Amino acid sequence: MRKTFASLTLLVSALVGGLLWTETGLAIGIDLTSGTTGTVLLNQNFNGETRGVDVTVLSASNLNITSMTLNEFNILPDSGGSVRARIYDSTGASLASADTMVAPGFDQSVTIPISAMLAAGSSFRISFFIATEMGGNSADVFVPDGFPYVEPNGLLRMIAAFSIPSDSFPTNTNTAVPMIAVEVEIPVVQAVTIDIKPGSDPNGVNPRSKDVIPVAVLGSVDFDATQVDFSTVVFGPGEASPVHDGHVENVNGDGFDDMVFHFKVSDTGIACGDPNATLTGETFGGDAITGTDAVKTAGCNSSGGGAIAMIFLWLLGWAAISRRSRQ
Repeated sequence: MRKTFASLTLLVSALVGGLLWTETGLAIGIDLTSGTTGTVLLNQNFNGETRGVDVTVLSASNLNITSMTLNEFNILPDSGGSVRARIYDSTGASLASADTMVAPGFDQSVTIPISAMLAAGSSFRISFFIATEMGGNSADVFVPDGFPYVEPNGLLRMIAAFSIPSDSFPTNTNTAVPMIAVEVEIPVVQAVTIDIKPGSDPNGVNPRSKDVIPVAVLGSVDFDATQVDFSTVVFGPGEASPVHDGHVENVNGDGFDDMVFHFKVSDTGIACGDPNATLTGETFGGDAITGTDAVKTAGCNSSGGGAIAMIFLWLLGWAAISRRSRQ
């Protein structure tokens, strides 16, 4: 038994602002100084210094940063300099870095391609470092009326600003946020058709079973199931990993190759009464997939039924003894 879903499912319900579809997701630009009121301070020192802001990902899905932009900065004449984009996790570990050389000039803006995945619900420190031989560089900064604040798209919450006089993880609490904008990509997930226990209807599952359960990812004219990367596949609420790499089989006879995986039932997290179960993963090309099929749980009332039967027999015995004692 199987269910078929639409070919694409967005993992975000609503976004505000300019949207752009890419090959792998939905791209949107985010100004990290937007979403609140505050004061802009002009020409603040920004030489040999890292300035950044802590952000928490509010999106239900991960966000992929594809570029960082620093606006309104100044490089003294005859010096030129290096502008360096930096992304750290909450512990200070570097996740991504990218540098570019910038000519002298005032009120400049530079966009630097960079790649980092920001996990949903996690916090990160997004920063820039500017360095020149002659020094004296500066930039406009934004001092919000208060932290935290959420940018208008509702994807990022700004927690606090930090700085440090070196090209490293900024740890000194600051009140000023650099004029930073980022472009993030919200991945889209391709919904695929799966068949739990191919050939069975309904798809009976005993949550107490110690056996394995087969799940087929079905191929079609629009989807090559053999491209599913087994190392990324998980199944059920317990996110069970397959017990083997999977094998190719045409389980439904439609002429398209399907990919069959087996999972330990005890690892799937399927519980009595669950109406369905979901498989997620990625293709070898990095495209996310998801598929859901119905299940019918079985073997869930055996222990309860035995206990009730024992109580019933005990009551019958007690009633018989009571009758004999009255005679």
